[in-house]
Amino acid sequence: MLFVGCGQLEQWKPSEFDNVEFNSLATLYVLANTPASEEEWCNRRELFAMKRMSLRLQVYSEHRLNDNIGDIYRELNSLINELYDRETPSNVYCKVKRMTVAESIDHMLEVFGGRK
Repeated sequence: MLFVGCGQLEQWKPSEFDNVEFNSLATLYVLANTPASEEEWCNRRELFAMKRMSLRLQVYSEHRLNDNIGDIYRELNSLINELYDRETPSNVYCKVKRMTVAESIDHMLEVFGGRK
């Protein structure tokens, strides 16, 4: 028999940090925060890329057995869909909405990046 103290077992405990999730969030942050130009905050291709990435995060989180994270990504996806589905939005509206999305993602990056 092998008896090991709890402190020694910590080294074998898997990390809660998820590099796939973190990379996807970082990519989505860049998409939300950096339009092709200052006049193109409503660029449909960029908004579609954001929509697709947020859906990817939502689907990914649904299979991780963590309802809290799933709820966070459903809310993020809802924010992005609201922007994408808006008919003829103004550049100002798109900029404000994308900056709100970027702020939310920045907070997620801080929290999720702190998991070890």
